[in-house]
Amino acid sequence: ADNFALRTSEPGSTIKLVTLMAALEDKYVTIRDNIEINGGRWTIGGRTIVDDHHGPQTVTIKQSFTNSSNVAMSKLAFQYYTNDPKKYYRHLKDWHLTSRTGIELNEEFKPLVKNPNTASYWHPQTLASWGFGYEIMLSPLQLLMVYNAVANNGKMMKPYLVSEIRSYGTVIKKNEPVVLNPAIASKETILQLQECLAAVCTEGTGKNAFAKALNHAAGKTGTAKVNDGKFKYK
Repeated sequence: ADNFALRTSEPGSTIKLVTLMAALEDKYVTIRDNIEINGGRWTIGGRTIVDDHHGPQTVTIKQSFTNSSNVAMSKLAFQYYTNDPKKYYRHLKDWHLTSRTGIELNEEFKPLVKNPNTASYWHPQTLASWGFGYEIMLSPLQLLMVYNAVANNGKMMKPYLVSEIRSYGTVIKKNEPVVLNPAIASKETILQLQECLAAVCTEGTGKNAFAKALNHAAGKTGTAKVNDGKFKYK
C-alpha cells in the first residue's frame, strides 16, 4: 500500500501558510493590512480564481487566511513575486520544500517544484497557482515540517521514525534530533502566523471542527475531492 504521507500531490489550501509566510517575511504585508478579494472572484490571464463562498470586497490579510481565500493568497504570490519569481523559489528551497525530507523510508517521493531559473514551461499564472496550492507537488510530510516549525517558534526539525536501535538490550545506534533550520522566519513573522493559525480554529473555516476542543488549537483547513464528486474540508 502507498504511504500517502510520503506521496506528492497538489497541496491546495494547506500551502497557504507558506504563501503568507513569504509575504510577511519579505515585509510586503502584515496580517492587519487590507486586501481586495472582489467578493471572492479574480480573473487573471483568462483564468478565473474563485473562493469557496461569496465574500466581501475587502478583507484583512488575517481574515483572508482564516477564511481560506484562494483569491487573496493567489494575489499575494502573483502581485509580489511576478517580477522576481526566483525570490519566492528561494523561500521554498530554504524551507526544504524543493527536496526530500530524508526520513528513513525509501518510498519518499521527490517534490515537483518548478524552478524559474531553468523551467521552460514557466508562465505568469504559475505564481498565482502556487499561492493556493496548485502547479506544485509536495508531500504531506514536507508541509508538516513547515507547520511544526511555526508551532516550534521557527525552528525546523528533520523528521525521523526511530530514536534508537538496540541489540539484546544494548543500544547500537541512536538518532539525535537534527535542526534543519534554526529560524525559518523572523519572530515577528512567526507570531503573526501563529495568530492566524489559531484564528482558523476559533473564527475561521475550522471553527466547527474545534468548537468543543478542550485545549487551545491551531491549524489550517484544506479540501479534498471524495468519491461522490463533492469536496470536504480536512
